[in-house]
Amino acid sequence: MITLRDVVHINASPEDIFEWLENLDKNYREWHHDHVKWEFLNGFREGCRCYCEESLHGKLHKMKGRITNLRKDRLVEFKFSFPTSLVCPGGSFIIEPDGRGSTFTATLSFRFASLLSRFAKKRIDSVKDHMKEEGQNLKKILEGS
Repeated sequence: MITLRDVVHINASPEDIFEWLENLDKNYREWHHDHVKWEFLNGFREGCRCYCEESLHGKLHKMKGRITNLRKDRLVEFKFSFPTSLVCPGGSFIIEPDGRGSTFTATLSFRFASLLSRFAKKRIDSVKDHMKEEGQNLKKILEGS
């Protein structure tokens, strides 16, 4: 298993970042130009189901999942449903206060690390780039830049 990780400092409180995530259904398209749709299917809470659509490596992906661990203003962990979960079981958003704002860390885990690095390196690289762009975009959005 490999875990991709993107870390960005944001001059915003953990509460502001978490509130933005709570409203992801309204904010998703603004977050990244490849984002199409986000829905919380039964509210934003631990155990809630989610649905999203986004374009990755030139292909539209439609994914379902659920929030498995939610700690207000600090953590959102999620798991994807089948068939996405076969390759990418889930990820997280971690928010840590750092004195001058917050550190926002996004993660995604992938199974079959050796196969992916050998046969799907361009796809993994495009996911890394996408995650980095999301971090920088979130920073701009929340800092008002």
